[in-house]
Amino acid sequence: MRDPAQHHPITMSDMVARCFHRILAKCMENFLLFNIRQKSFRTGDGTAESVWFLQQLIQNASHPS
Repeated sequence: MRDPAQHHPITMSDMVARCFHRILAKCMENFLLFNIRQKSFRTGDGTAESVWFLQQLIQNASHPS
């Protein structure tokens, strides 16, 4: 049996906040003009795109054509 002192209840606040942020992000993306470098509040994987961009910058700086 698990120790009851180690029990962490499941809360709905995280789920509600996550849904709210997604709705807010979608509205912001549709109505506001963002710079192409802006990654937050936009759909898609901004982290992967930013990592790829940084790798390209490093590679081009190391081996200029």
